Amino acid sequence: MTNYSKLSKKELVALVEHYEGKHTSLIAANVGASMRSEAFAINLLQLVLDTFDEMVYIVDLATNIIIIANRKTEELFGEVVGTRCWEKLQKGRRGVCDFCTNPKLLNSYKQPVGVYKATLRSDVTNSWYQCSDQAFEWLDGSMVAIKTAVDVSELKNVTAKLDQQLKKNKLAMQEIVLLVEKERRQLSHDLHDEMGQIATAINLNAGFLKNSQDTGSTLHLAAIEDIEQLATGMLYTIRTASNRLNPRTYIQLLTVPDMLQGLFDEWCSRNTKVHGEIHFKVANTFDLNIELKETLYRLCQEALTNISKHANASRVEITYRLSEKLVVGGVEVMDDKFLNIDYSHLVELEVLDNGMGFLEQYNKSSLGLKYMSERVQLHDGLLNVEACAMLGGVKILARFPYNYQEGSRNHG
Repeated sequence: MTNYSKLSKKELVALVEHYEGKHTSLIAANVGASMRSEAFAINLLQLVLDTFDEMVYIVDLATNIIIIANRKTEELFGEVVGTRCWEKLQKGRRGVCDFCTNPKLLNSYKQPVGVYKATLRSDVTNSWYQCSDQAFEWLDGSMVAIKTAVDVSELKNVTAKLDQQLKKNKLAMQEIVLLVEKERRQLSHDLHDEMGQIATAINLNAGFLKNSQDTGSTLHLAAIEDIEQLATGMLYTIRTASNRLNPRTYIQLLTVPDMLQGLFDEWCSRNTKVHGEIHFKVANTFDLNIELKETLYRLCQEALTNISKHANASRVEITYRLSEKLVVGGVEVMDDKFLNIDYSHLVELEVLDNGMGFLEQYNKSSLGLKYMSERVQLHDGLLNVEACAMLGGVKILARFPYNYQEGSRNHG
C-alpha cells in the first residue's frame, strides 16, 4: 500500500494528474457507449413505429414538439419531427389546440395516468381519428406522450347516416301513427254518417210495414224494395270499410288492372262531378308480388283521396304501365335512376288532375306525400310530384324497378 505522506509535492501532483486523465477517459467512454445505446434504441423504435399503417408519433409534453413520427404520419402531414404538433397536424393554429389531450395525460404529481382516448378531427386531412394517448418518461428523464390515431372517418359517416336514418324512421313512425289515427277518424265518421242514415231509413220502413194493413199496396212493396236496396248499400259500405282497413285479402285475388279499376270505379261513384279515365299499358301479363300490389293500391287510394278533398278537380286520369327493360342492339339500356339495381321490368303508376295546382294541393310537410314517399322507397322506387303541364293540376308519378321471377302466377 502506497504511503502518500512520504511523497514529495511534485510526485503528488503527477499522481493526481494521472488519475484525473484516466477518470476523464473512462467518463468519455461511458458517455459514448450510452449515446450509441440511445441512438440504437431510437432507431429501433422508429423501425417498429414505421410498421404501423396508422398514425403514431411521440411529442414532448413540455414543448409540444414532435420528436418521433412514423412513416404514415409523414405521408399524411409531411415532415413533422421538430415542429409543434399544432403547427402541422391542424390548419391556421397559432397556439395549443383547445381540444389538446396533453394536459389530461399527467396527474397533479406529473405522473402518467394511463391511456386517454378521444375522437378528434384534423382539418388538414378533413378526417376523423380515434386517438389513444399515453405519457411516459423519455431517455433523458423528460415526460413525453406516444399518440396513435386511427382514421374512423368512414365509420363516423356510416354512424351519422344511421343516426339520421333512425331519426327519419322515428319521424316516419310518428307520421304513420298520425295517418292511422286520421284514417280511423275518417272511417268512424263515414260509418256514422252512412250506416246511421241506412239504419234510420230501415227503421222507418220497418215501422211503416209493421203498421201497414195492405200488404199488397204499392207503398208496402216500395218499402220492401227500399229495405232490400238499403241492405245492399249497407253490405257495400261494410265491404268498402273492410277493404280500406285491410286491402290485402281483396287485392291478392285480382290482377293489378282489375284492382286499380275497382278502386277507381268506387271513387268515381262517390265523385260523380269528376270526369275520370283510367288506362292500362301492360307489355306482359304476370302477377306482381303482393307487397308491391298493395303499395300501388295505397298510392292510388291516397292520390284520389287528396284530389277529392283538396284539388277541386273536374278531370282525373290514371295510367298504369308495365314495360320490359329497354334493349337496343342486344344491349340493355339502364335507367339512370336505377343503375345499381337488378331488374327486368319497370312498373309505373301515374295520376293526373286539373285541380288547384301543385302548391295548393301538396307541400313538403304533407303527411300524405310523406306517406306515399315512404311506401315507394321500400321498393327502391322513385316518387315525383309536380305541376301537371298537360291538365294544369298535379302530376304524381311512381316508378318501381321490378325483377320478374319465372313461375309467378300468370296475371298482372
